[in-house]
Amino acid sequence: MKHSGSKNRTHVKNTHYGWTAATIGLLLVLIVPVLSIVANIWNGPGESWDHIVTYLLPSYSYNTLLLILGSGIAATVLGVFPAYIVSTREFAGSKVLEWLLVLPLAVPNYITAYAYAGFFENGGSLHRAFDIYIDMMNTPGLIVVLATSLYPYVYLSARTFFSESIQSQLQASRLLGYNGWQTFRKVALPLARPAIAAGLLLVLMEVVSDYGASHYFGVQTFSTAIFRSWFSLGEPQTALFLSAILCVLVLLLIAGERTIRGRKKFSFRHSTLRTHAKLHKGWSALISVAVCGVPVVAGFFLPVGQMLWWALTHGISVESDLISATVQSVLIAASASVIAIAAALCVVFFTRWSANKTVNTLSKAALLGYSLPAVVIAVGIMTATIGPEKEIVLWLRSNGFPDANFFINNSLLGLLFAYVVRFLAVSYGPIEAAEQRQGDTLAKVSRTLGYANVATAVKVQIPILKRSALVAGLLVFVDVMKELPITLMTRPFGWDTLAVRVFQLTTEGEWQRAALPALAIVLAGLVPVVILSRRND
Repeated sequence: MKHSGSKNRTHVKNTHYGWTAATIGLLLVLIVPVLSIVANIWNGPGESWDHIVTYLLPSYSYNTLLLILGSGIAATVLGVFPAYIVSTREFAGSKVLEWLLVLPLAVPNYITAYAYAGFFENGGSLHRAFDIYIDMMNTPGLIVVLATSLYPYVYLSARTFFSESIQSQLQASRLLGYNGWQTFRKVALPLARPAIAAGLLLVLMEVVSDYGASHYFGVQTFSTAIFRSWFSLGEPQTALFLSAILCVLVLLLIAGERTIRGRKKFSFRHSTLRTHAKLHKGWSALISVAVCGVPVVAGFFLPVGQMLWWALTHGISVESDLISATVQSVLIAASASVIAIAAALCVVFFTRWSANKTVNTLSKAALLGYSLPAVVIAVGIMTATIGPEKEIVLWLRSNGFPDANFFINNSLLGLLFAYVVRFLAVSYGPIEAAEQRQGDTLAKVSRTLGYANVATAVKVQIPILKRSALVAGLLVFVDVMKELPITLMTRPFGWDTLAVRVFQLTTEGEWQRAALPALAIVLAGLVPVVILSRRND
């Protein structure tokens, strides 16, 4: 008996070693962009680095920091006030506005930028209708675009907190004689700072990652500089150095958010009970509708309305290029979704089976892709693979395969890999949450009946996780449909998605022709927004 028990323990230990090795292998693959930047940065920058540092880097830094500051403040204002109003007040249309406020998430930043330019600029819709035009093609204009597109991240986080966590505190404040503004300023806002910071971090991640809107408005940021260094200057090392600086900036933002949340820790009793406020009418209701309605109009109805106007005035005609871009978008997004779900399942189960706390902690690094700017991921992957891939192609050509070509860089394989690295966290979240709710009772019973870890996962756990996996796949699908920088940098020649098609047409000034593919992207984006809104109700 003693010998048998020792043998079983050895088998378990070896099994854990196997899953630990598998987890480390998967982790290393998924953090290739970061490892590549760290490994190659010691090779030094490109020839233009001194010129960039002297003449251009101050401008890149100033514009990026100004966008972070301006967009952050504006998105916070646009998100927090409506969140508080719809969570604490009842007025005509409050329930409708509660979910309408999420809709701007369905409109990518670059589409909002094109629509604003077409609406406000000289010769735009506003100018033709009222002989008024506003110069939007500058940094303040870009701040408005980014803030109106991204404020729902702050809104969702704050609304959830106001609705579920502090209803009793708000009610107590009113009983003590505080009016609505005093309750908001002295009670709700201080308590909600950690939740607001969490939403604001997502806004700032999107701001530093933005390429399409910044490029179109002519605002030089780190993202546009990285893109220009790689393609226009042909200096990968310069792009690498700029990517490293941008990564440091992202880490500082994350550290700042963690600091705010770390200093403000409160314990709240979660409750679905919502305080029934009296129905507001008259001026009070009008002000509430205005505060909640302005962000919705600015972030959704204005850009979508402008796109619809262009589509109708241009004449809705389905061109062959549009059909091709749509098919390619759907194919690549569906493929990336399937791979991302498979990778997320592997991360969830492998880390559980490894039984190694250090590996489980390190495996979270695989989820950093969503925190990194898209251009950084693209540069990291291309830098890591271009050297080894070139050697392999040269060897194949010299050994009887003259037609051998690159199979990662500027290929569907590289594009899919970049998508999975970028959006793994999107698929991991719903699956990991569902797996935690599931518990380990059924898995233990299955193993007691003689099933191994893999068989237990395939026959017991994954079928239960099917719905969450489908939701995760849908979220990844739509994110890939909207993704622009990664697609522009890593796609195969001639492989144009809807996002790339919109970018190309608007760059050429063909706004009206870009309207239909832009509306297709927005329509696809509405699906996860509705799901997200329902999950937060």
